[in-house]
Amino acid sequence: MAGGRRGRRRGRAAGLAAAALGSVLGGGAARGALGAGGGFPRPEGYEELAPAEACRVGCESLRMSGKELLAWWKKQPEADKSWFGIANPLQKMLTDLGDLHVDPEMPNADMATFKIGDLILTYLADLEDEVEAEHERETGLPAAEASREDKQARLLATYMDKEALEWEGDVLPGLGWDEDPEYLRAAHVNQYHKMAGFLQWPHYDWRGVPSTPLQLTCKWDFTTVMFISLARRTDRRAELKAKMPKEVPYSVVDAVEGKNLDLNEIGTYQGYRLEEDDPMTSLVPSLLMHFIDMPHPYLQQYWSRDVSAGEIGLVLSLKRVFDRAQSEGLGSVLVLEDDHTVVPRPYCLFLGEVAKLQESGIEWDFIVIESYNWFGDDANNLPEGLGPFFTRISGAHNTHAIMYSARGMQRVKDSGFFDRCIMPLDEYLSYMANPGRHTRSDFHDCLGPGGGAAPERFVGLRWRGTRLVQASESAALSSIDTAEDGGDGEL
Repeated sequence: MAGGRRGRRRGRAAGLAAAALGSVLGGGAARGALGAGGGFPRPEGYEELAPAEACRVGCESLRMSGKELLAWWKKQPEADKSWFGIANPLQKMLTDLGDLHVDPEMPNADMATFKIGDLILTYLADLEDEVEAEHERETGLPAAEASREDKQARLLATYMDKEALEWEGDVLPGLGWDEDPEYLRAAHVNQYHKMAGFLQWPHYDWRGVPSTPLQLTCKWDFTTVMFISLARRTDRRAELKAKMPKEVPYSVVDAVEGKNLDLNEIGTYQGYRLEEDDPMTSLVPSLLMHFIDMPHPYLQQYWSRDVSAGEIGLVLSLKRVFDRAQSEGLGSVLVLEDDHTVVPRPYCLFLGEVAKLQESGIEWDFIVIESYNWFGDDANNLPEGLGPFFTRISGAHNTHAIMYSARGMQRVKDSGFFDRCIMPLDEYLSYMANPGRHTRSDFHDCLGPGGGAAPERFVGLRWRGTRLVQASESAALSSIDTAEDGGDGEL
C-alpha cells in the first residue's frame, strides 16, 4: 500500500476485481507444492514452488502459524537492523497497516504508525490461533497443515464480527460503523497474511546475518559509483559533493529529461496500464496470493496508469550509465539517484562482501541495496556458496540504489528493455528476477523469447547487511513521479 489513504480504492471496482480473480483461481488453480502449510493456490500459467523436501534453512517456517512466524522474525532481525528499522524488508508492510489509521499531522505520528500496525498484527495473530484451534477441533485437520488461503478466509470472516480495535481509548479511525470498517478490516487481514506468507520458506531467507565487524579494511576503488542527475540540478550536485565521503570515488551522468522526449518515437511497453478491476491487481507477485474483497491498493495504483515520461527518462538515463561503464570496461557499477549518498562504514563492509562474491565465481546480474516494496526472497534458488550478506531476491520495487555486474548490464541491453519494452525500472527488474511468478505474465510477450514464454531469469540479489545509503532531504520529493503525485516530474 502506498500513501495510506491516498492508495485506497473502494466500491464497485474492488468488488469486480475480487469476483474476477475468484473466477480465475476457481477455474484453473493448482495447489502449490509447499507441503506443510499449504501456501496459496497457483493460478494456471505460473510456476510451482519447490516442494518442502527441498528446504535447507528456515524449514520450521513451513509449519508455523502467522503468530509464530512474526515472533520468530522479531527475535532475529537481519544484521544490525531492528524490528522497527527502515532497512528491514518487511517494515513497510507493518507501517502500511498503521498508516491507514494515523493522521500525519498528529503528534508522534511516526511512532504511532509503528505501534498501531503492531497492535493490528498482534490482535490478528492471536485471533487466528483461536480460529484455527476451533477449526482443528471440528475437522481434525491440524492447523499446521491447513492452507494459508483457507486460514485467510476464516480469519476475515471471524474478524468482521468482532468489536472494533481501540487505540488510546478510542476506536481506530476508520473502523467506526459509520465509516468504512469492512474495507479496512479486509485490508488488515490481507496485509497480515501477506506478511505471514512472505515469512514462510522459500519467500524469506532465514539464514542468520553477522553484525558488522569491528575492524574493516576498505578498498574504496573496488567499484565505481555513478549518480544519475539532471545537469541543471546544480543544487543536488553540490549536495553530493558535500555529503559523499571524500574517500569514495564517484562520477555523475547527465540524466535524460523525460519531459523533453517525443514519446511517439520511444519503444514504451504499450500494455502497461491495467483496468482498475483487472484481477491481476489483486494478485501479489511471488506469493500469488489474492487480496480478498479488494485489489492490492499499492499494485492497483501502480499499474492502473501509463508509463510516465519521467520513468522513461530514468530508463534512458540508465542506458547512458551502462554505455559509459562498458566503454570504461568496468566489472561492476553502483548506480545511485542523486538524492542518496553512501555511509562510509557499512559501505566499506558492502565492498568487502562484493569482493568475496566476485572471488567466489558466482554469477549475478544486479544487487538491490534497499527493498522497501519487497515481494519476497527466493531461498530455494540460492547460488551455491552465496554468503549470508546476500540472498536471491524474488522481486522488489526499489531502484534508487542498485549495483550491476558487467554481465547484468549486457543482459539488460540484450533483453530489449531499452529498445521496445520500456517500463518503470523497478517493475522491469522485479519481473526479470522471477518472471515465472511475477503477476504481470503479460510482460512475457514483450520480454520473452516468443509464444508467450517467460524469459530466462536474471540473478538478482538483495543486500542483507546494515543500511549503507542515506537519503537527503530532497529525497522526499520523487524526481520521476508526476507533479500531481507530489514529485517534480523532472527526470
